[in-house]
Amino acid sequence: MSNDEKKLLEEARQGDEDAFAQLYLRYSPRLYALCYRMCGTDADAQDAVQEAMIKAWRSLGGFHAQSEFGTWLYHIALNCCYDILRRAKRKPVSMDTLQEAGVELPQPGFEEDTVQRAALQQALAALKPQYRAILLLREVQQLSYEEIAHGLGLPVGTVRSRLNRARAQLRTHCEKNGTFSPGAASNEQKGIR
Repeated sequence: MSNDEKKLLEEARQGDEDAFAQLYLRYSPRLYALCYRMCGTDADAQDAVQEAMIKAWRSLGGFHAQSEFGTWLYHIALNCCYDILRRAKRKPVSMDTLQEAGVELPQPGFEEDTVQRAALQQALAALKPQYRAILLLREVQQLSYEEIAHGLGLPVGTVRSRLNRARAQLRTHCEKNGTFSPGAASNEQKGIR
């Protein structure tokens, strides 16, 4: 944590709303990215970020810097995402279900990157929330195993095993839906296209 951030945090703890607003501006884009990947919709992600920041403001006195401030915020945001997912009781939607419902899906020739992102978002949505959270914290937010374990209150071994399960389930989902081919991935890594 930088000295500037420590100063803002201390001022926020003393009730300075402007200092907390600056912390909000620093962290909200990363929190939004995490919440969007957890919840799957813009509205739910925005709700989760707002709810997380309100909870963080209210319990700022309980943050004792045993972990990084960002890790503490991720933990709060993930709990807000879990609440939203429980309330909605969302289940992943397959591409076939979308087509049957009349949703227009990208046609061949559509920008490949957009299609891959949509497929990845669908695969992430198919993961159990606790697996998805650890995968996102590790791969997207690039937190260490120890930071994830501390932030979520889990043993490091549990973090590692859930991350392995998440990666395996993600791979299986992508293979099953034709969005990932193990041969293609290994060829790409070797520079073969």
